[in-house]
Amino acid sequence: MALFFKRNTRIFILILVFLITACFSSPVCFATEPESDNASETSRERLKKQIESRLEKPDRINNIYLNTEAENILLDILKSNPAEENKVYILLGMLYKEEGKFEKAGEYLIKAADNYPILRDYVLKLLADIYVDSKELKKALQTVRQIKNHLLLKSAKQAEIEILFTLRRRDEVREALSRYIERYPEDWKHKVTLAGLLKNRGKIDRVVRLYKDIYINNLDLSEYAMNELRSFKADSFTEKELLRRADNLFKNSEFREAETVYKEVVSRIKGPEKEEARFRIGMCWFNLKQYDKSAKSFGLIDTPESMYWKARSYYVSKNREMFDKVKKEFEASYPDNKQLALLFLMEAEEFRKQGRSSDAANSYTRVLTDFPDNAEDALWGIGWLNYINGDYGDALDYFSRLAGYVKSVDYYKYLYWKARTEEELYGDCIYPKDSRARVNEKGICSGKKVNFFCGLSSDESYYGYLIKSRSPSRKLSDRVELTKPVKPEGEAYERIEALVSLGMKDEAVNEILDTLKKTEGLEEFRYLGYMAMKLNEYKEIIAFAEEKEERLYLPYAYPFGYRDSVNYAAGLNGLDPYLVVALIREESRFDPGAVSWEGAIGLMQIMPSTAFRVREKIKVQLQDSLELHDVRKNILLGSNYLSQLINEFKDIPLAIAAYDAGEKRLNEWIAEFDKDDIVEFIENMPYEETGIYVKKVLKSYWQYRTINGLSVSGMKERQTGN
Repeated sequence: MALFFKRNTRIFILILVFLITACFSSPVCFATEPESDNASETSRERLKKQIESRLEKPDRINNIYLNTEAENILLDILKSNPAEENKVYILLGMLYKEEGKFEKAGEYLIKAADNYPILRDYVLKLLADIYVDSKELKKALQTVRQIKNHLLLKSAKQAEIEILFTLRRRDEVREALSRYIERYPEDWKHKVTLAGLLKNRGKIDRVVRLYKDIYINNLDLSEYAMNELRSFKADSFTEKELLRRADNLFKNSEFREAETVYKEVVSRIKGPEKEEARFRIGMCWFNLKQYDKSAKSFGLIDTPESMYWKARSYYVSKNREMFDKVKKEFEASYPDNKQLALLFLMEAEEFRKQGRSSDAANSYTRVLTDFPDNAEDALWGIGWLNYINGDYGDALDYFSRLAGYVKSVDYYKYLYWKARTEEELYGDCIYPKDSRARVNEKGICSGKKVNFFCGLSSDESYYGYLIKSRSPSRKLSDRVELTKPVKPEGEAYERIEALVSLGMKDEAVNEILDTLKKTEGLEEFRYLGYMAMKLNEYKEIIAFAEEKEERLYLPYAYPFGYRDSVNYAAGLNGLDPYLVVALIREESRFDPGAVSWEGAIGLMQIMPSTAFRVREKIKVQLQDSLELHDVRKNILLGSNYLSQLINEFKDIPLAIAAYDAGEKRLNEWIAEFDKDDIVEFIENMPYEETGIYVKKVLKSYWQYRTINGLSVSGMKERQTGN
């Protein structure tokens, strides 16, 4: 009985929702009716109470009584709301299908399929499943072959193949499989099936081609395919086939196996392809962090690209002597190559970290002089070098030049640091003891107060928010409300609405994402975005909306997913819920099933070791790391860990950095760099990836707050003269 309860809970809830929706959309629910209709209304209420009580106590579920009652109530709705007829038929068909009463389910679904073209293909899919379950395979085959919706077509073709298999219609299976694979060439499992059928027919040449295709292109089935090829003594490959296999391994980060295959290619071929394979061997070792081996591999190739990667291998492994040697060889052999500029920039950054400012400046200047395409990077490097050394006059010269790069993605970064540099230069003159002597940005005294951020343009980037936060004229942005938009006209939107109302979530999401690809209109997007977020589907909506400039898109680019769980966890841990949701957005894009290559799991991408450590403090039941995919548990654990980091490091940006890089590493950076000014500290982080991460989370945090009409917060920086 408990199994029955689990299987049917969704249907019972759907009926409740449907009953309430239908009732509230009909004036009958609120009108004064004769006694017979009052009795009918009482019946509805009685059914509602019965279902609720039985959901609480599964052992009290009475199949036949519940279905009969539900059927009567649903059919009674049609008398006052005939527009819902086909939805009622689908609901009844789904209910009886779940109950295993296929004949009754089929009756209702046939009615819906004949009269409801908007959802015809979805009803046909349900109907085909019923025919399969009731062993009426010929009817099932006839039904799946009627499905035309391109979102359902692949699964319909798969069902057709399975039915033909069961019916033992081998020739038709082979034909159907061949057509299917021609349409869906990357369905490797079905290719294996086709190969097996052809093997039985003695079509060895085609079987070998299929298994070679599988071995070369699909890693999961490659071992099986190889075993089959060996059985035919057909396990030899051309050089081009091996290269394709190795390239696929490389693309899938299987670097060790890829390196082995590339070595075999090198032993068999000559010419440019041999050099390319050798280069790939070096890249395999580089990605495996075997930098000595990668440098050796790159050293076997005489090209500027290989020499660049050889130098970079030594740079990453901190072999300063060999890096210098290879860089000089590169400079002698390829003095005008653009990759030489990248080596100079690496060298300059290393000099800066070592405190060798003069050497760093020389390397940056070399880039600025000889490689105009990299001038922007060099200007920033020299400007930042001067800034952190306190040479604000020189820094201002370079930042002023950078402020002319109005089309750069870093334009607001340059504006911000230019203004910060002006503060450092002239800050003492803004509020001097002698009020008659004030210095303006040209170094001339005046009697005016100066705010160097006043009037600067800004956007909604990380640096744009920093500019706004320092401007005296800043004001709160208007709150952007997320309201349910009007449903656009068109069959696609009708279908989405119908699928949602029937609780067919996955089907509705697929329709939404498919329709999204075909529209760019704001109103259409607002509807699609609203419906997607209602179904907890965020990733595609965020990607679409964050490219738009209009503020109306902001609630879709920055949705508040899993609001109840976030608010609860934030309140429990003394956090701003907008900080929690910003971190979730940047960590997982609200995907509970997310898993990183390092093993971080779920919405807040928490490591299992951290989760098991945290659970003891907040008494969260956690038996297995897979439970970290649970939305509520993940947010509780992640929020508590974030709260601990804020308490430890006292600043939100530092806590965010520790969340990404770990407490130990952050403490090392704090020991190395001054953290009194958080913005400077973030800019100076040795790991660029962590600095980028902190900026992304802070930007999202501020965006969430401004969307909701709140001021930005969470940043502490030294204020000069203000």
